[in-house]
Amino acid sequence: MAPGKPGKSAGASEDPSVTLFREYLKINTVHPEPDYDAAVRFLERVGTDLGLACQKVEVCPGRVVLVLTWLGTNPRLRSILLNSHTDVVPVFESTLQ
Repeated sequence: MAPGKPGKSAGASEDPSVTLFREYLKINTVHPEPDYDAAVRFLERVGTDLGLACQKVEVCPGRVVLVLTWLGTNPRLRSILLNSHTDVVPVFESTLQ
């Protein structure tokens, strides 16, 4: 479900973007065993719903990078690249002191 598209919602008045974010946060991406495949599937689904070109690149065995391409209206302009990662390291209270 992309923003503005109908789908399951946690509440009748919840913005679709918040619903998507909630869904994304439920994917277990915590080390030492993050579910990279589920994160890639989620992001690919959202990208496809938005009409973006999706390409998966296996950078090493079992490690896939998802590239989403959003074409602009003026191909003469320069491109930008936004990069992110999906895994997180758990925080333990003892490390915060």
